[in-house]
Amino acid sequence: TKDKRVVKTEDKKIVSEPVELIPVVISLSVNRAGELKLGEIKSMEIKPNGMSDNSLVFQVVGRSMLPEFNVNDFAFVETEVKRGTLYDGDFVLVQHKDDEFADLKQVIFGLRNNEWYLASLNKDIPIYSTLRPFEDYALIGKVMSKVTKYKHPVREYGRIPMTGFPIRN
Repeated sequence: TKDKRVVKTEDKKIVSEPVELIPVVISLSVNRAGELKLGEIKSMEIKPNGMSDNSLVFQVVGRSMLPEFNVNDFAFVETEVKRGTLYDGDFVLVQHKDDEFADLKQVIFGLRNNEWYLASLNKDIPIYSTLRPFEDYALIGKVMSKVTKYKHPVREYGRIPMTGFPIRN
C-alpha cells in the first residue's frame, strides 16, 4: 500500500514522498504447500527501504527471545530469503512442522558444516534453552530490523501527565 505523509505547520505544508506500508501481525502460519497465511492484521507500519513487497512485521507476543526481543517489539521480516543466505546468529521467523503458528528464533551453526539449529535466548525458562534442529522447521523469513515502541505509564485513572520535575539548587 502506498501512502503520502502530510505534515502541517503553522504556515507551511510539507508532503513527503509516497511510502509503502506493510502489515503488522501477531500470528501467521505456512500451509503444506508452503504458502504464507497471515493472521489478524493489527495495524500497518512504514516499510523500510530494500524490503520486498512480501515483507511483513511480526509483533512479538512471547518471552522466549528475551532479552533481545521484548513483548510487543516489532520484528521486520523479509520473507524472500533462502536458508543458504542465513548466517550464524541471524534471527528468523519459522514454523515447526508439528505446530500451527510461527516462532521467532536465532540461527546457530553446529560444529559440522551441515548442522543448523534454532535457539531461544531466554535462559530463565528451561524449555527454551534447548537447541532444535533447523530441518524440523519451515523458514518464513529473516528478521532485518526491530522496533521497540515505548508506552506511557498508565494508572487506574489513565495516563500520567508530564508536569515537570522538581529542580534542585
